[in-house]
Amino acid sequence: YFNLLLVYSSGLALFSYVYAVMRGFEEFKFIELIRITILGIAGLYFIFTLENITEYLYAYTILNIIVFIVIVRHKKIKITKKIDKDVVFFGLKRVAGDVSYPLLLSIPVIYTVNMIGSSYAAEISFYLMLINIFVLVINPISTIMLTKAVTIVGSKIKLYEYIKFALILSTAVSILFQIGSPFIANIFGYTLHAFDSIILAIIVFLLSIFVCIRSIIDAESVTPYLLRITIVSLSAEIACLIFLHYTHNENIMSSYLVSITLLCLLAVQRYIEIYKNADNV
Repeated sequence: YFNLLLVYSSGLALFSYVYAVMRGFEEFKFIELIRITILGIAGLYFIFTLENITEYLYAYTILNIIVFIVIVRHKKIKITKKIDKDVVFFGLKRVAGDVSYPLLLSIPVIYTVNMIGSSYAAEISFYLMLINIFVLVINPISTIMLTKAVTIVGSKIKLYEYIKFALILSTAVSILFQIGSPFIANIFGYTLHAFDSIILAIIVFLLSIFVCIRSIIDAESVTPYLLRITIVSLSAEIACLIFLHYTHNENIMSSYLVSITLLCLLAVQRYIEIYKNADNV
């Protein structure tokens, strides 16, 4: 699948490029609508109509290429060979963080496939899909805040109001998850017990807070604090999986809970530091 994944990754890269461009133009509604259409509607359509993963990846890649061409023509973007070294180094540090974050969600699944079995791994993957669906509601806010961060990081009042908003929103999303996830799980043939539902709702709450404030943290300093936070959380997750392996414990969701809790706490700690350094305005 190497060549196929290379093509698929190229399509994702093109979409990421135009997504970043549209964020710069602050055309959030337009690009988020496209993103939801591609990830959600088209993704579901492909799953139910295409015969195998190869067709799915090719169809998805073609969609990304079409979006790239449409956006480039629509915004009349000129791509030059000129490179700003400061921007490159600023971005490369954050690319590492962007790679580390998905590993938080994928490493336990890989571990489960190899150490426990594909059936349980499929169940874990399904739970993660549920989490991502609900946290997806928060992503547009994170996107918007990346361009608004400059006007917020210097004001204690704005930082306080935003974290209060993030807490309320995260609580609402986690409650909706608690209510809706058992019904969704039942539709797909899974049984989500009350204890598991509570654990997953806590993860949704913590992850939602992180997603809300990560753009503020990322934009506030040249130093890639998010990379540091993610690496520490990833290390804790791996340590937890090693512990589970040697104690013959199959409660894989506990590794997610540990890593996401640490991820959120470290992010909030950094947010508090930004708040302390802000002005009383």
